[in-house]
Amino acid sequence: MLDLIIRGGQVVTPQAVGEMDVGIQGEKIAAAGWPGTLVADAGRVIDARGKIVLPGGIEPHAHIVLIDPALKKTLTLDDLHADSDYSIWEGFTCQGYPVMTLLRGKVIVEDGKLVGSSSDGRWVKRRVSGDVLSRPVA
Repeated sequence: MLDLIIRGGQVVTPQAVGEMDVGIQGEKIAAAGWPGTLVADAGRVIDARGKIVLPGGIEPHAHIVLIDPALKKTLTLDDLHADSDYSIWEGFTCQGYPVMTLLRGKVIVEDGKLVGSSSDGRWVKRRVSGDVLSRPVA
């Protein structure tokens, strides 16, 4: 039995684009298959019909984003769930917007509300080039 199945979304992978089901086991994407080819039972089933599903878009086998292509939204700072008081994207209107984000099998954003916690993420250490650091800020 899978922990989670996302059924019937328009799944975009490097191998194919089409209506598929995506199965999650623990913290990983365990399977992707044409509708009805995954096991019938799961701990939770998400109906993704009419949504675009992007599995592994951020971290392979770990993240999934469901996008509603019909949703038109003007972004606010609160929509971005960032610990900042400014974003260049605030006020930008987009066609198609994420309605759910999963991180390692756990829903962290649903219907625009942050339901995860800061402990869900992992710090990724990055080296910033000295050339970048020496440039003017503005």
